[in-house]
Amino acid sequence: MKGGKKILRMKKAQSQIITTVLIILLVLAAIVIVWQVVNTTVRGGAEEAASQAACFGVNLVVVSANNDTNEVVVRRDPGAASEETVTATIFVGGENVVEDTQTFSQLESHTITGVTLNDGDEVQVAAVLEGGSACSLSSIIEAGPA
Repeated sequence: MKGGKKILRMKKAQSQIITTVLIILLVLAAIVIVWQVVNTTVRGGAEEAASQAACFGVNLVVVSANNDTNEVVVRRDPGAASEETVTATIFVGGENVVEDTQTFSQLESHTITGVTLNDGDEVQVAAVLEGGSACSLSSIIEAGPA
C-alpha cells in the first residue's frame, strides 16, 4: 500500500503544477489583452495630437461676409509657420458651400467669391492643410451688406 500513497501524492503534485501553469497563462493572456487596449488608445491619441499640432499657427478668420457681392474675406492670424498653402472651407449656416485653395502668409487676407449669402447668414471658415489635417472652425460672423 505504500506505493499507492506515493502515486496519489504524485497526482496531487501534478494537479497543483497544472493549476499553477494555467493561472500563469491566464494572467499572461490578461496582460496581452490590456496591452492591446492601452496601445490602441495611446496611438489614436498621438495621431490626433499630431494632426491638431499641424493646425497651430494656421488660424483663419472671416473678416467680412458681403451678401450684396457674395464675397467672403478671410484672413490668417499670426502663427508659427511663415507661409502655408491652405484650403479655406467656407461654411454658411453650418453647411460646406465653397472650398478655395490659397497660400496664406501671416495676416494676409484673401477674398473668396461665389459664396451665396443671404442677410443674416452665419458664416465660418475652417482651414484644411496640404496633408489633409482639418483645423477647427472660426468664430461666427453674420453676412450683411458692405
